[in-house]
Amino acid sequence: MYAVKIYCPEATNRIKYIFDVFFGNLIICNYEFISDKKEFLKADGIKINYSEDDFYSKFLIKPFGLLHSNNIELQRISIINYESYPAFFAVDDSNLPFDIFSAAFYLITRYEEYLPHFKDKFGRYSHSSSIAFNAGFLNFPLVNFWAVKLCYALNSTFGDVVLQTRTFSYQPTYDIDMAWSYKNKGFNRNAGGFMKQPGLSRILTLAGLKKDPFDSFDFLSSLKTSKIPLYFFLVSEQNGIYDKNILPSNKAFRNLIKSVTGKVLLHPSWQSNADPEIVKREKEILEDITGTNISAGRQHYIKFQLPETFCDLLNCGITDEYSMGYGTINGFRASISSPYKWYNLSTEEITDLTIHPFCFMDANSFYEQKQDLAATEKELNFYLEICKSNGCDLITIFHNNFLGSSPEFSGYRQMYSDFLSRI
Repeated sequence: MYAVKIYCPEATNRIKYIFDVFFGNLIICNYEFISDKKEFLKADGIKINYSEDDFYSKFLIKPFGLLHSNNIELQRISIINYESYPAFFAVDDSNLPFDIFSAAFYLITRYEEYLPHFKDKFGRYSHSSSIAFNAGFLNFPLVNFWAVKLCYALNSTFGDVVLQTRTFSYQPTYDIDMAWSYKNKGFNRNAGGFMKQPGLSRILTLAGLKKDPFDSFDFLSSLKTSKIPLYFFLVSEQNGIYDKNILPSNKAFRNLIKSVTGKVLLHPSWQSNADPEIVKREKEILEDITGTNISAGRQHYIKFQLPETFCDLLNCGITDEYSMGYGTINGFRASISSPYKWYNLSTEEITDLTIHPFCFMDANSFYEQKQDLAATEKELNFYLEICKSNGCDLITIFHNNFLGSSPEFSGYRQMYSDFLSRI
């Protein structure tokens, strides 16, 4: 594989990290740092001068300074236009009008979430505090767009070797917060539910005369997708206000987990946010049920705090994390749609935790954005087209209850089927 040469007098951890994201992930090539000017000038092929010294200006990107710092401090951000895309950290006398690497680092690491910020009612970082939301680019994987532009600029400048970016892929994922609406909940929960909301549907379901409205598992098994679907199961041993699934001691629930046609992963409970030992216990429960090692998860209610939650997950043996998105609005929380390693800003370390960002969740469209079905379908198709046309990875979240037979979510099943047919 071709190697891009990069002149950089001092390759800090931040620099090593973000160049690996661009040239080890988003753009398909290898790269190497060169700190000696003479050696760099003698090198052949595609070369980038990432320094303040313009001794080689054929392709020069001047550093803004963020990647040479080891502090976490408020940054003054002014949005500029870069070939119809927003950008920031402007620099002068450079082939690009901004430090693309510093800007991408700021977004991907969630730098702003380490600064003082407003939390929503669930104690989560609020999307309304983010630069992506306030500058109007939350709905775009901006870092992927920048990578495409950088690739084009390098190809245009050097021409002898043609670099390429990633190709489109789609990963379906399902959160199983509540496997059944009525079945296997026991007498007390069903009696309490009936007192709050009397209805014939519960009686018919419990009598075996009607399928549970949240049961969409046969439907999910019938779907044809290019990638194995991922099922995130909530297996809390104790129910709470936000943890309402069937208890993992229930035989029917255990059998369901073992029967799904996909990969079973962990959905750490709300309770586990306050105690990492609960994450370990829930991981062990799921491993006992499936007989497999569980090394990936997504936080229930998308509740996480940086860096604490991700550190806890790593300590529990989680190596792949699927929570990078918002639980309040759809879009690209880290402005990227491709998997990448998590960089812990508090320790300035590149970690072994791989982040898999999502951009669409059915519950956001329905409960938070309060969209009707037509608007939701339009939004979902928007993300599909954006990702397909720019070689991005698309991850969606659907819940089993949205794809069942509940009248509340009428039309979602057909909408999702139609969406899959367009991939």
